Amino acid sequence: MGGSMTGLAVAVVGVLGTLLSGLLVQRGALRAKRVELEHAERERAERERAEERAERERAAEREARRASYVALNQRSRMYSRALVDWRNALHAAHQDGRDGAGGDGDGANGDGAGEVNELRRAAERARDELNVAYAEAQLAISDEVLAAAGRLVHLLFRVHRVLADEEPCREGETLELLFRRSSERIYEVRQVMRRDLGISELPVRRPPDHGQD
Repeated sequence: MGGSMTGLAVAVVGVLGTLLSGLLVQRGALRAKRVELEHAERERAERERAEERAERERAAEREARRASYVALNQRSRMYSRALVDWRNALHAAHQDGRDGAGGDGDGANGDGAGEVNELRRAAERARDELNVAYAEAQLAISDEVLAAAGRLVHLLFRVHRVLADEEPCREGETLELLFRRSSERIYEVRQVMRRDLGISELPVRRPPDHGQD
């Protein structure tokens, strides 16, 4: 009887040991799975946060680029307009036999010379404003836009020097040709900007029937 009880006890202990062992293994597996799921969830959350940060950075970069494009487009057009006004005043002064290249606005031709000088100063202010916008844009805009903008800015500066009698037109050039090229480059820069922002598929070159800028 005693041997039977002992054997039964041993069998029960063995069964319980097997059951407990299985439970422990199962609990261990569940714990490992839970840890794995928690780790995966943390990684997913971190990826989402990283993607959100990257998207915010991209959005900030796009907005900074767009703001630079707006300022550069606006300042280049204002400078071009100021150069046109200055040229027109010079032409009118020369037509009237006045010398609008210098002077302080006194004398019989003071009104005409004074207007020319005021428009020249306006062009100089517009040039300085464009220079600032261009310098700031160099830190934000794409290489393609920077190359196109650089060509435009340097051409406008050259028109300014020609108007100020600081530099002659090159062989085969006229002042009107320089102004026409400036207008074409303003259009080109604007289209390159718009394409870079993904809001235009129009050609970079201005169509022949397009108006002047």
